[in-house]
Amino acid sequence: MKLLICRRRRLIVTVIPLSQMIAELKKLAQLTNSILRPPASDATLELLKSSYSEIPALLVELLSFADGEQDSSFKSNGIIAFEAFISAEEIAREHDFVTSYEYDDLNQFVECDRINQRPNWHSGLIPISFGYDLHCVCIDMNPGPAGRVGQILGLRPICGNIQVIANDLEALIQKTLAIYDARSVDVSDPNCLCLTLDDFPPQ
Repeated sequence: MKLLICRRRRLIVTVIPLSQMIAELKKLAQLTNSILRPPASDATLELLKSSYSEIPALLVELLSFADGEQDSSFKSNGIIAFEAFISAEEIAREHDFVTSYEYDDLNQFVECDRINQRPNWHSGLIPISFGYDLHCVCIDMNPGPAGRVGQILGLRPICGNIQVIANDLEALIQKTLAIYDARSVDVSDPNCLCLTLDDFPPQ
């Protein structure tokens, strides 16, 4: 299956089968001892779509399989860049927080060519996870001139840091899975290392 994201004359084609992405999401849930929620309802997905002018098809498909993970508030060792995968309703609700947050000096922290620089954060961000210290992972649908539509940003509001951490949602899931596999993290062990966005490498 190919999932398309259209934005004016730019097109992103997902060549990874949806079944593979779902299998990787399930494996991440197993590795992190997370419980995936039931699928998002059609009404909730429509609410989400109405909150944004455009949204990646893969995100909608994944939420149609699992509406985020349970106990998503301030969780470490989550399935999205070590943070918790939030629900469609939470994505729509947290949009206001992400787009209204003011950085003291945005230009000091962004990668100037890949991420838009504005006095206030722009409305092209779709939050897909939240975690410790207000960490947030977002899909960027309105990147800078050298950026890519659908690139993934890691936002750390407390320290004012913003980074590109993956080229797209597919790459983010695969990167998270590869790091967990490499580190052999056993989250069932109470003494295991608690991973957060601070531990996730930039792109």
